[in-house]
Amino acid sequence: MAARSLIFYAFLFVQFFKTYGMGLDRILQITLILLSPLSIWGYSFCVKNLNSVYARIISKRIYRNKENGNLNLIFESTLTRNEAINKNHITNLSKKARLCFSIFLMIFFVFNSGFIFWVTGYPLPGYCININPNSGWPVYSESEICGVDWLKSHENEHNKIAVFNQWDIIKSRDGLLVAENFYSKDLIPIKTNTTTLYNSYLFLGKYSVDKVEDGEEDVDLQDTLFYNSTLKNSNKIYNSEKSHLYLAE
Repeated sequence: MAARSLIFYAFLFVQFFKTYGMGLDRILQITLILLSPLSIWGYSFCVKNLNSVYARIISKRIYRNKENGNLNLIFESTLTRNEAINKNHITNLSKKARLCFSIFLMIFFVFNSGFIFWVTGYPLPGYCININPNSGWPVYSESEICGVDWLKSHENEHNKIAVFNQWDIIKSRDGLLVAENFYSKDLIPIKTNTTTLYNSYLFLGKYSVDKVEDGEEDVDLQDTLFYNSTLKNSNKIYNSEKSHLYLAE
């Protein structure tokens, strides 16, 4: 177990210099998940040593009381440390230690899951994607995923895939989802001022069916040059609650 922990810690240390494209935060999460079982071992180690320290204290008190003539119990001259331990006290100590560790894990969980922020009405951290669907991380609906799956099952070599994306690399919300099934380098980025699109599928997620990004702000899709010049003349081939697919010919 010690050897495994050293490997993980070494892996984490290397990430300060080279992340291999995964990012330090992701590496930290992976490493902590793999190392989390060691917390149980650490707890057992601490409790065992606390018991040992407690045993020594009890032994000294018993010997001291025996020398002063105040000891009501009779001990042999060869009293050992284990014989001097009050087992009831040790049992209670272990139970209290387990209770404290459980309370610590409970508090750790409610804060790190964001639950306590949600209950008290405080702003939710960005990592609470299961509680806050509007966080900085994209959270996709089942409808959107089904739309991409449908597109994947109906793709052909004659039609390319397009998504709204205003940057040089594919990193828009729709683009990241579609890139899970298609190579991002093969996707066609569409901007609000794009006027031509031929032989291509266009995927729109639950946000872009109404509004799309244009610089620092969101604009209505129907107010864009792309919609009026191209999209409204395209064929809608897939329509679900939160995702649409168009075919521009």
